[in-house]
Amino acid sequence: RFAGPPLRHAGTMGGSVANGSPIGDSAPILMALDASLVLRRGDRVRRLSLDRFSLRYMHNALEAGEFVQAIEIPLPRDGDRVDLRGWKLSKRYDCDISAVCAGLALERDGNGTVTAARFAFGGMAATVQRARGAEAAVVGTRWDESALAAARDALARDYTPLDDLRASAGYRARSAQNLLTRLWLETRDAEPLPATSTDVWSGFVRGAMST
Repeated sequence: RFAGPPLRHAGTMGGSVANGSPIGDSAPILMALDASLVLRRGDRVRRLSLDRFSLRYMHNALEAGEFVQAIEIPLPRDGDRVDLRGWKLSKRYDCDISAVCAGLALERDGNGTVTAARFAFGGMAATVQRARGAEAAVVGTRWDESALAAARDALARDYTPLDDLRASAGYRARSAQNLLTRLWLETRDAEPLPATSTDVWSGFVRGAMST
């Protein structure tokens, strides 16, 4: 669902991140993975967390002459359960700009307590940003309906989305909250739903292909 074949053949993940689009599809997923960037200028190399890279709309922390040399993603800790989801909402299924793009990650210990949460959204602000309030609402708790409700409430305060041609502010706000609900439905401890039960496209695409 990333762009079309010409862009996929010529583009790179580092280029997508360095471009700094607030609706880029790669940054939310990489933020959910706690990615860092390796930035280089000549022999000088520094590392910067991806969630600190974009400063404001279409402006980033690259210094003159620097480029993105690598993207580093830490491995999960032994014994932790890590759930990762990435979802894109757009008017067309593929080759379209996102209205909302979400990268959502939960880490839980052996007792089921959330030890870390990274909820990153594109299309909700001038840059791709993590939902710090929603993350804080679930860390240290069990991933149950009350934690979900707290995260949804906090998410409404994390962003002030804009209206544009792709979607209204209200649509974006509701959709982002609903994606948190979808995450809970697929990752809850009791009877988690398979992805096919929460994805309207899976049945639609199969039906369209069969005809």
